[in-house]
Amino acid sequence: MNIEIDNPLTVIIAQNTEKEYVPLDSNFNCVTIGDAIELTWNALNIGTPVSFQIERDGEIVKTLAGNVFTFTDADLENGNYTYNLLTTYQGYPYVVVQSGLRCKVKICD
Repeated sequence: MNIEIDNPLTVIIAQNTEKEYVPLDSNFNCVTIGDAIELTWNALNIGTPVSFQIERDGEIVKTLAGNVFTFTDADLENGNYTYNLLTTYQGYPYVVVQSGLRCKVKICD
């Protein structure tokens, strides 16, 4: 399966070499809380989500059930992080990728 990441907050659906572009309407957001980043989102209107995978800077950090719409990434160092949300929907043959959500952690002394 090929998953391609495009410009910030673009949704790309890809499997093999087929691609379908859909508008982003998932409200994929982040809020910094101390040394943590809280991510929130809604499912796209294309079916029932089975699972969500959170990717930080190209690495999958968490897999969540399809009825969970928030994740707190804790104990982070100062810096900028880029998150992608990979979603599998029931009966849908593609993985949906919402890409390029950029968040910053700045811990004050």
